[in-house]
Amino acid sequence: MRHRASATGTPGRPARSGSSAFTLIESLVSIVVLMLMATAITSVYISGLRTIEVGGERALLDSAHRSAMEEMLSKNFADIADASDSVVVLGNTYSITWTVVTIDLNGDGTPEPDAKRVTVTLDGRSLEAIVVDHQGRVKKI
Repeated sequence: MRHRASATGTPGRPARSGSSAFTLIESLVSIVVLMLMATAITSVYISGLRTIEVGGERALLDSAHRSAMEEMLSKNFADIADASDSVVVLGNTYSITWTVVTIDLNGDGTPEPDAKRVTVTLDGRSLEAIVVDHQGRVKKI
């Protein structure tokens, strides 16, 4: 049985009606497109992981911040004073400061000896509380 020459002129091969195979160029283009898509998806995934990590660290810092305020407010009123300390969160050391000032509650321009504003600052964020002397104990208002 003899085969006819193909449309390309190669003798001995049957003529094809359509090409079902990919060329090398088509394969390389598809690989490049898939690599670009994988890179985009990976960068979004990595960005999400970083956001989760930062959020976790912020939650731990907020917890340390609130704990420092509660520690200050658990003292006797006379013992509340300026102070500083450091706290370690996920291997990073942060400075924490307590600032205490007497305040004027009744508007006469004279600070009350039994009223203080306590400000706890950690990593650029501050918490404030106004406390009064309630028979030697701290009362938060």
